[in-house]
Amino acid sequence: MKVTFLAYNIYGVGGTVRTIVNTANELVKNGHDVEIISVKRTSPRPTFALDRSVKLRPLLDARKGKLYHAGMKAPVKWVKRFLLKRRSVLIDKTEDLYPLFSLFTDIQLYRVLKRLKTDVFVTTIPSFNLLSAKWVDPKIKRIGQEHSQFNVHSQELQAKMRQAYPKLDAMMLLSEEEMAAYAAEFGERLRLYRVENATEMPDVRSTLDKKVILSAGRISHEKGFDRLIEAFDLIKDDYPDWQLHIYGDGEEKPALRELIFERECYNQVFLHPKTNALPRKMQDASIYALASRYESFGMVLIEAMALGVPCVSFDIKGPAAIITHETDGLLAPEGDIEAFAAQLRRLIESDELRHRLAEGAVRRSRDYSTEVIGQKWETLLHEVAPQAFKKKR
Repeated sequence: MKVTFLAYNIYGVGGTVRTIVNTANELVKNGHDVEIISVKRTSPRPTFALDRSVKLRPLLDARKGKLYHAGMKAPVKWVKRFLLKRRSVLIDKTEDLYPLFSLFTDIQLYRVLKRLKTDVFVTTIPSFNLLSAKWVDPKIKRIGQEHSQFNVHSQELQAKMRQAYPKLDAMMLLSEEEMAAYAAEFGERLRLYRVENATEMPDVRSTLDKKVILSAGRISHEKGFDRLIEAFDLIKDDYPDWQLHIYGDGEEKPALRELIFERECYNQVFLHPKTNALPRKMQDASIYALASRYESFGMVLIEAMALGVPCVSFDIKGPAAIITHETDGLLAPEGDIEAFAAQLRRLIESDELRHRLAEGAVRRSRDYSTEVIGQKWETLLHEVAPQAFKKKR
């Protein structure tokens, strides 16, 4: 069958992008025809390795020199510039990505969704789910994905979701908690599937001998990097040869720099730009730390665990569903900075504990391999679109 994904920028980095790429590669391997519609194109090719059989359809080429190419006539250029400067009216204003959309991308989205030809259409953020329910031909099986949590969305967006989501053919969720939350909201009106994010199983492991703690993600309030720095500050003087490296970009980065100087951590805490070589950075780390205030899943945890890097997290929904305390990682009570620091201290001081948890982490990560999660996708597709399932590429 033909499966089409809608993503904001498949050429970028991030957990959702990596998940879409991993899923697309596995579906192609299983004989499906896969296309990814990307609202934006920001580089010549996707950052993450994508099977050559996967078709890519960008709606806005935002690369330098491509946005307004030399052959573009002046009237067209003026109209495009005007539309790009106007904010979107289709994307919900409370979406994290809202400022990155425009009236131009609205028009492109409308055109592609109204003309879409595919067997299954998969959308990846709430606003895309809403547009799919509204505009995509009901003969196409429409599947929404939730990469966050229902209760973190604004009340206005939740109201839109309650009204539109029952028109979808299925909703994919990441955890049992979200399954329960959606069941309470929608009852029998919406078909729910738990399909976790998948990761490739690497053939390399961390040696766990480098004195590096690593963390990565969007530098925003919910990711809790301020809490991580505060926790590291409590133990840094006892371990002057250990370092904390944070990879990512976002609106909170200036505040983090100020916090690092305020706590005088600048010789041990380092902020780096986001990177497409995160697995390599993880391989050079001995501890992965996740201090998020909320996290729907925790793709970075799975990737670190697959590389044999023991993880420390606060005991919140997503990570707590992945990590078994003392077996494949360590959990600290939510919001307890001192307890988080104590768990970091335990891993720093004990080679035995790091290696024991690393072995458990690798075993646990296999539950999220592309092969295992790929089978869940096959079940979903077979049940949602049985007539199209037997179509050959």
